Amino acid sequence: MAEVLDTQDHPYGFRFDWVGRLKDALGGSAEGGSSRELTSIDVVQAMDCEGLWVANRDEDSSQARFSFAGRQALLTRRLARLWGRHEAGRGTRPFLFVESSLKDPFWMTELESNWLGEQSLDERIELVGEVSAVLCRLQNQIPFDDVSAGVHVGLAQRRVELGNLILVSDDVDFRVRTCEVEGEGAWARTVLLALVPEKPTMADLDRLGFSAAMHTITTGCPPARVAAYGLLDGKVTSLDVDAEWIGLQVGFIMATRKNIERIQRGDTLRLTPGRHCAHCPARQDCPLSRFGLEEF
Repeated sequence: MAEVLDTQDHPYGFRFDWVGRLKDALGGSAEGGSSRELTSIDVVQAMDCEGLWVANRDEDSSQARFSFAGRQALLTRRLARLWGRHEAGRGTRPFLFVESSLKDPFWMTELESNWLGEQSLDERIELVGEVSAVLCRLQNQIPFDDVSAGVHVGLAQRRVELGNLILVSDDVDFRVRTCEVEGEGAWARTVLLALVPEKPTMADLDRLGFSAAMHTITTGCPPARVAAYGLLDGKVTSLDVDAEWIGLQVGFIMATRKNIERIQRGDTLRLTPGRHCAHCPARQDCPLSRFGLEEF
């Protein structure tokens, strides 16, 4: 993790006018249409297959349908944010923080509160131990107590309005370091870090492209790196950011908005079979579904 968070030698600098043109392009793509709110999930699904995007809009996406492991991962992620925001730099022991937090219903959703209320004493003890272990690893790997590292929870702006286009992201759990401003531009230094339930993959980094684009247009400089950290095993994978990659993310956002406008006008869906078919709610009825084929 130390190498991932060390961006002092990251080679890319960016002019503010280049970032301004990206922002203008995004805002211009929204002119003439209805107001549209997009998240990274919209971009991933709509670019994979328009049928996948529609099917997931009709599917219940509440936490109620998550498995035990999925609920625990969500809870761990939320506690990690609370820990990073309020306690990580104060010397509070993770075990005591988790134990007391799980007794406090005020920060929880109703589903989380009900789920925890149904646990036995042994299940609660096990949960406290597992979440505490994750926080201990994070405390050892992220420089929370180093003021110069500039560790913050989430993006500087998690909601950005560009005319009729609204970008919303909750994918980034921590951002580390800030860019170095020099003249008419800045040197990229920031790392955007996401906590993911299992072993981090390239798909996690691809999804962070949406947040990287938001960070770019709100701060005037792209991040130096995006990284995903696995809550299950403590592994981390990362990707260095350059101008071409940021431009690609902006293009995906613009294309997604255009595709969704087509869908909502009632145009024929463009169905694109692929690996995503295995997780599509409409896979049983889709004529092009490749779910179950041996090549997957």
